[in-house]
Amino acid sequence: MNGPSGPARSPSPLLTRVVRYFGLGTQTAVFVVAVEPGSPAQRVGLKEGDLLVGFGELPVRAIDDLLRLQLALTPSESRAE
Repeated sequence: MNGPSGPARSPSPLLTRVVRYFGLGTQTAVFVVAVEPGSPAQRVGLKEGDLLVGFGELPVRAIDDLLRLQLALTPSESRAE
């Protein structure tokens, strides 16, 4: 995922009622602008327009959070099965 003009934009504020309804631990999300064919994002089912609020059990408040978590994965954990 890239920066502000790439496949993801961050942070995107969430409506308070959405945060409350879903019991989210964050008030911002990463907005998926595009998904490249064959990318890890496509393999896990992300689609253009998705809002990412977590990665596993960990909150994702900004693109930096997502990139840090992605780098921490072992190769077998980063594959979509």
